[in-house]
Amino acid sequence: MRNIRSRMVQSISWSLAGNWVIRGVGVLKMMVLARILSPQDFGVIGAALLAINCLGVFSDVGIGAALIQKKDVDRKDLDTAWTMTIVRGIVLFALLFAAAGILADYFARPDLKAVFRVIAVCFVLEGFTNIGILFFQRDIDFKHKVRLDVVSDLAGSLSAVLLALILNDFWALVYSSVIWRLIYFGLSFRLHPCLRSLGRDEPNPAVGERSFRHQAAVLRAFQRRHLLRVSEGQKQRLALARALVGDPDILILDEPTASLDEKTERSVLDAVHQWRQGRTVIVVTHRPSTARRCDRVVVLDGERELENGLPSTGPAPLEPIGAAAPLWVSGGSADGSGQVR
Repeated sequence: MRNIRSRMVQSISWSLAGNWVIRGVGVLKMMVLARILSPQDFGVIGAALLAINCLGVFSDVGIGAALIQKKDVDRKDLDTAWTMTIVRGIVLFALLFAAAGILADYFARPDLKAVFRVIAVCFVLEGFTNIGILFFQRDIDFKHKVRLDVVSDLAGSLSAVLLALILNDFWALVYSSVIWRLIYFGLSFRLHPCLRSLGRDEPNPAVGERSFRHQAAVLRAFQRRHLLRVSEGQKQRLALARALVGDPDILILDEPTASLDEKTERSVLDAVHQWRQGRTVIVVTHRPSTARRCDRVVVLDGERELENGLPSTGPAPLEPIGAAAPLWVSGGSADGSGQVR
């Protein structure tokens, strides 16, 4: 309870600080732009933003809110939500692009036709934005959400001022809106390792070197906080889970069950056996019980190969035992520890 309360206080602090920064930057931006652009320029961009906001509000089906409130979110939920946001973005882009001429006639501004068609790109960028940023709110992680909002807003404001100085017309505001959305789109993948894929059932929502670094940092932080309450077996299972989440094509495990009891070992090996379909898993172990779960067993003594063959159900992983006989007894060593003597 104390941990949740602390996270909420930190999140509220980050949220308030972020809002103050964004509002302050917005005021400064408008003060500068008011000295450069004319009221007619602001009128043009105001009409364009009015059309975008109306389309956005009336087409919002609450996908983000549903994911935030859902108790358990799996890969299928994320892929479905991301697909729906992409389709929504493309449809809204097509509608605004096709209706650009009609809207320009309605506002009696022919130059609005091109403005509507350019700014409609924001719908596509919004649709393709990483769906994983919803977890910032779901996990009460407003620090990263504020970073995303503030950095993209600062970049958009700076580009608006620079473009206004160069172009000196309403196109500065149009292009800066697209730039803001483009930066938001890029940062969403940078700040959250949740990569999306259409039509593929991948158990891994976070792939790549950066996601491994992120998971390792999370594990280290967890261990620092709960070091006294986490056993060696729990640490080993956390590390193994992190490896499986990475979804590699080739996985090398070094004594993956060394700190586990017999029951937990069976459970872990069952999970690895189910996960390994279509992948290559190399296991280094001294436990015969672990070796028997492999498709092929190689017994080594230093750099010398003693045995190589299919696993058996006998007292040793290989049958016949041959040169490896001195290394194995039923269940491992003579003391029953399951280790090589």
